[in-house]
Amino acid sequence: MQITLEQVETLKEKAGLSYKEALELLEKTKGDFIKALALLEEEGRFSFAAKDRAQKLWQKTLKKGTDMRIKVHRQEGTLFRVPLVLGVIGAIAFPRMISWGMLALLLTRCTLEIESH
Repeated sequence: MQITLEQVETLKEKAGLSYKEALELLEKTKGDFIKALALLEEEGRFSFAAKDRAQKLWQKTLKKGTDMRIKVHRQEGTLFRVPLVLGVIGAIAFPRMISWGMLALLLTRCTLEIESH
C-alpha cells in the first residue's frame, strides 16, 4: 500500500510523533493507520483514553494561563495585575460584571494588556 503525506501528518498529529517516526511506523504496518496506533499503544507511547489527553491539555493550559497576566494600566502606572486564568474564570462566571468593568476601563482611559512571563 502506498503511504501518503496525509497519512503521515495525521499519525504525527494524533500520536505526537516526528515525520520520520510516523513514516517508519506506517511502513512497518504497511500503511495501516489503526495498526500503527495499536502498536504505539502497546509500546506505551500513545493512549486512546481521551481522559489522559484531556488531563494533559488542561495541565498545559493551566500552566500557560498562570504564566500570563492581565494588567490594567493608566498613565500614572499599573493599577493591578491578575493571572489570566483568574480573569477568564471571572469572565465566564460573571459576564455582566466584566462588561461593566470593561466600560469603566474605557471611561477612565485605562488600558488592558495581557503580558507573558
